[in-house]
Amino acid sequence: MHDLCIDARMLLSSGIGTYLRSLLPFIAKSSFRLRLIVNKTLVEQLPWLSRFSLEILEAPIYSFTEQLQLPALVGHCDLFWSPHYNIPLLRLRARKRLVTIHDVNHLVFRKNLSLAQRFYAHVVMRQAVKRSAHVITNSEFSKKELCKYIHAPADKITAMHLGVDVKRFFIEDDGRGAEIKKRYRLPDKYFLFVGNLKPHKNLAGLIRAYRIAGDQLKDFPLMVVGKKEGFLQADSESQQLIEQFALHGEIRFLDFVPEEDLPSLYRLATATIFPSLYEGFGLPAIEAMSAGSPLAVSNVASLPEVCGDAALYFDPHQPEDIARMLIQLATHPQLLLTLKEKGIAHSQKFCWEKCASEHLQVMERLCRN
Repeated sequence: MHDLCIDARMLLSSGIGTYLRSLLPFIAKSSFRLRLIVNKTLVEQLPWLSRFSLEILEAPIYSFTEQLQLPALVGHCDLFWSPHYNIPLLRLRARKRLVTIHDVNHLVFRKNLSLAQRFYAHVVMRQAVKRSAHVITNSEFSKKELCKYIHAPADKITAMHLGVDVKRFFIEDDGRGAEIKKRYRLPDKYFLFVGNLKPHKNLAGLIRAYRIAGDQLKDFPLMVVGKKEGFLQADSESQQLIEQFALHGEIRFLDFVPEEDLPSLYRLATATIFPSLYEGFGLPAIEAMSAGSPLAVSNVASLPEVCGDAALYFDPHQPEDIARMLIQLATHPQLLLTLKEKGIAHSQKFCWEKCASEHLQVMERLCRN
């Protein structure tokens, strides 16, 4: 039996947290002897963690303190897995390291970062590839980007598509639709945006598209799901556009939404719109399809690879093209039905059990060699 230590401090984060929470149950059933590095908040909010062997680290992610304290907590083990690129730079007693780098967004859009953030991403991401025995990423697109921006050897990287929790999302009627509609004051028709509210998610482009479409979308307001604090800090342009174009009635922020409410929000939406400029995978796209929400996405980055022929595509750099697509969705009910059927069928290809199996194969191979 091999010892596996995992840095699990991001269990409650949006993307990486979903990734970790979805894989851990399968890894826990494997032959590995498991130890998790967590913080006290996680222990308090996730009682099921008590069944694992835990190491407590209170140092903030990306901090100097994190770099000083992590190595001692990793301790002796056969394999240390970091599910994000913020690896410990100091020497470890782990025999092998494994890292997941979901995308190189911080290198591609470095102009959006401070000088310190830019330096951190540049140094640590490259060291993550250099010091790790193997690298996992979420798509063939991201694998090519790692080779392009970090000059990582292709044979050192394995691309694995993420999964979707079908039991959670693919429910024709869970009986909560009316309750969710009332709680969030949802109109009968609306478009849905789900994601971290950062510039590369391109909410600003979607808002510009609403301005261009004008009265043609008056019956289809946009519901935005995402932490508003992050929006205000990272995407002030979108807030300015809403003020400038007087779109307060057309754009509504639902702020943070509990996980259990998301399937109904997807299912009740006329369609989900994913206008991102850059994605290493695009988990909300697969979740939307699984829930039966017609999907329209950007024609860039990993999204064509992940969504296949089950989505409607547009150029995210052209608000006019986004507006054209929104109007098409608003006026063609048969198109919505076709996209819904294709999306549900396509989403069945994405399974967390398969994703976990692929991770375990890499982990076991590293421990054997």
